Amino acid sequence: IGNVSNTDIVLDKLDQIGPVIEASVLDEWGSSNDINIFLRDLKSGLSKFSISKSKEIPTTWESISGANTQVKKTVYENGTYYIYAMDNLGNISSSSINVNHIDTYKPVITSLEEGSSYGAVVLLTAKVKDAESGIVGYKFSNSSTIPSEWESINKQTEECTFTYDAKENETVYFYVKDASNNISSKSI
Repeated sequence: IGNVSNTDIVLDKLDQIGPVIEASVLDEWGSSNDINIFLRDLKSGLSKFSISKSKEIPTTWESISGANTQVKKTVYENGTYYIYAMDNLGNISSSSINVNHIDTYKPVITSLEEGSSYGAVVLLTAKVKDAESGIVGYKFSNSSTIPSEWESINKQTEECTFTYDAKENETVYFYVKDASNNISSKSI
């Protein structure tokens, strides 16, 4: 009776560190962009993650599992996105990434004018600009349908001028597109 012993217990398997978050985004213009997210937690494992434009810890999460996972999220707005990851013990990590190559604006046709005429031909001049993703194609056409084939040009973010020899008294449609496939048109 009265036997007492002491034992030291060493806890070396504690997980007090949140998951590792790595994120990347393509530096190319488009109407959307994919954020590639790599998540890793080699101790208790991954439980869930969230991505939003809010700095606040999320209330809505998506379930994940394992020690490593990769997730791709498509976003449609420029800005800072906040990524949160939680492990199986509730440790939370966060990271952020800036997305700034989403172009949702159509090119601007600053003018489409008739110029000099010679015989039955009228010279048309179109001026356009697109300060974001840049002009990559144009088309003069007699059709009101958006073309499937374009005259390609090297990407231009400064104002560009295009000319076309039109027949007198014909309706001509001018189309222009940017690198994000935003299209503007005007007729004369």
